[in-house]
Amino acid sequence: MSESKKTAEQVSFELISHAGNSKSCSMEAMVAAERGNYELVDLKLKEADEELREAHQIQTSLLTDFARGEKLEVDVLLVHAQDHLNGAILTYDFAKKVISLTRRVQALEEKVSRIDQDVR
Repeated sequence: MSESKKTAEQVSFELISHAGNSKSCSMEAMVAAERGNYELVDLKLKEADEELREAHQIQTSLLTDFARGEKLEVDVLLVHAQDHLNGAILTYDFAKKVISLTRRVQALEEKVSRIDQDVR
């Protein structure tokens, strides 16, 4: 079913759901990195990416339908859903950077600890 065949409310809630799931997974990945659980980090980032892809597919379908001349009622809920998607994208990108920096900090902490033990 094309996105234009769904109600604006259905499309909005699908976008909100996928965006929210992605954002949650990104946050969980950052927590896992802080705890040094990089297997879970990789899993949560993969899940976050998959949820973003689902949301992007919905957004792309909306744009394709619009380009074909099909109309979808745009209301505040759909605008809110787009805002959630933008927030999820930002959170995902931010999480990847934070995780990268966390890995570096943890590696440096390990080096300092080894040096400290050698000195003693």
